[in-house]
Amino acid sequence: MPTPWLTRPYGVLDRRTVDLLTRLLRRRDLEPVVRCRLLEALTVELDGEADPRGPQAGREALTISRGLDDPELRALGLAAQLRTLSYELAATRRRELALELRDLADEHGLVAYRWFAEQVIGQAAAALNEPAEVRASIARQGEIARTYQLNEAWAIHLASRAGLAH
Repeated sequence: MPTPWLTRPYGVLDRRTVDLLTRLLRRRDLEPVVRCRLLEALTVELDGEADPRGPQAGREALTISRGLDDPELRALGLAAQLRTLSYELAATRRRELALELRDLADEHGLVAYRWFAEQVIGQAAAALNEPAEVRASIARQGEIARTYQLNEAWAIHLASRAGLAH
């Protein structure tokens, strides 16, 4: 079942949506903001798929978003790029981008992006075998979820704590 954090059911690729986004992205007359949002949507649809269009879309979304004077769009571009990088093979790069996203989210009050950045920081720490940072990140995730009453983020926090306890 789709959630606010995921726009499609787990394990299901909506080929029709991917094809539509791909066709739309071939247009040459798209405004940069529209193109960036379409690229981000493509990264969401291709999340978890071994499709080279996902990483390409993430890179381009980040490049476009960095050229615009819009913090929320830059956060969207960072999230798109983060979504497409390998958890294990690109852990250091994911942490760098997540720290950038965390700073941006703090500066502009982008709560959902702040939580997402913290989650990626914890994932990178796990991939880099840094247990103390994993624990600290999970604690920060919980604080954000509790403070802003992010129910799904709180559930993820509790599952993460259970995993650590196990």
